[in-house]
Amino acid sequence: LNDNANSIEEVYSGVSEIKVSPETINDLYSEGEADLEGDFNPNHFIHLISSYDEKQSGIARFKGGKFIKVAKQNNISGISARNLRQTMCLEALMDPAVTLVSILGPAGTGKTLISLAAALEQTMSDRIYDKIILMKAPVPVGLDVGFLPGDLLEKILPHFQSFIDNLEILVPQSDKSSLSVLTHMMDLGKIELLPPTYIRGRSLPRTFIIVDEAQNLTHEEMKTIATRVGEGSKLVVLGDIYQIDRQHLDFSNNGLTSLIEAFKEQACAAHVTLNKGERSTFAELATELM
Repeated sequence: LNDNANSIEEVYSGVSEIKVSPETINDLYSEGEADLEGDFNPNHFIHLISSYDEKQSGIARFKGGKFIKVAKQNNISGISARNLRQTMCLEALMDPAVTLVSILGPAGTGKTLISLAAALEQTMSDRIYDKIILMKAPVPVGLDVGFLPGDLLEKILPHFQSFIDNLEILVPQSDKSSLSVLTHMMDLGKIELLPPTYIRGRSLPRTFIIVDEAQNLTHEEMKTIATRVGEGSKLVVLGDIYQIDRQHLDFSNNGLTSLIEAFKEQACAAHVTLNKGERSTFAELATELM
């Protein structure tokens, strides 16, 4: 763990940009591999740019001791990557051999959308996983509204609204609301909403687990979640360390940062820091100015 991390730039990004010869770019596309020098962590992504023509470029992933070409993922639950780093994320999200994917980035960079799209594709279509578990720390932004009425589902639904909003994008062709689609999938046992409070004691095999707003979890809470992952499962952890809403947590001691740093050298893990907003021009401007 980087105890001195004071900004997103000081946390492992999982991505490097390297100038290479045109021949290296050509090899990447013709052979599917590139010969590069350097010491990289497993599943580290490289953006290769020709030293003679910056328009000539490619993406590689360090896998099995080789730099393997990364192709753009198209039509994942109806969406495609909008930028290079989203392409890297989807590459890791769609690879069942990668058990842990962590994605760090500001609001509006597409973390939740692409993760949910990959989960739906591999659970409902490819059937690699039996179900999806959505987790989010119930930490309010600003003043809390107090206790909410209703049963457990009614109490936690407001905290999971980001997932419901993104489900609306992924199932726009449905004549049902995203909430009714969600509850239908929950009735089928394909999706479960799980506050971190209730994770202890669970064992989760063949499950695609998405933990959102992980910057609001402690190191111990994140460890508890990670140790619940069963055989054939995938853990996807998302967050923005500039939006920590919990007292006593900061850039360096939150659960998201600790997980990224702990697993960055492991072959079962991949990490990508997103840096380009895709929600709207205004949302990206707000992130920069405020």
